[in-house]
Amino acid sequence: MNPMQEAYVDSVHGGKVTVVCRRLALRRRLRELGGRTRMFRPSSIVFSAPTPEALAAVLMALRDAGLPFAGGSGGWPPSAVFEDLREKGEVHGSYVEILWTGPTDAKRRER
Repeated sequence: MNPMQEAYVDSVHGGKVTVVCRRLALRRRLRELGGRTRMFRPSSIVFSAPTPEALAAVLMALRDAGLPFAGGSGGWPPSAVFEDLREKGEVHGSYVEILWTGPTDAKRRER
């Protein structure tokens, strides 16, 4: 498995941020940041982000933890959410976007 696919911000929706994390040590760190493991899906960590301020704080913490943000051309991927908040001045700095080029292949780019 590509190391980039072992942990990344998978979705931002409905006041929740979901992270896919297949590395045990990083899962522990994410729980320390306030994430909760989903029942029956230990590789899925969910963060509550009920307000715009909470969302910005969660996304910054995940970026600072080194997680890439899923991107793509369809829908509203986490990378687009980060971009939108950055344009509004609610988050700052660069982040890494992960883009899938095939079922098991991904590339990354700094944005």
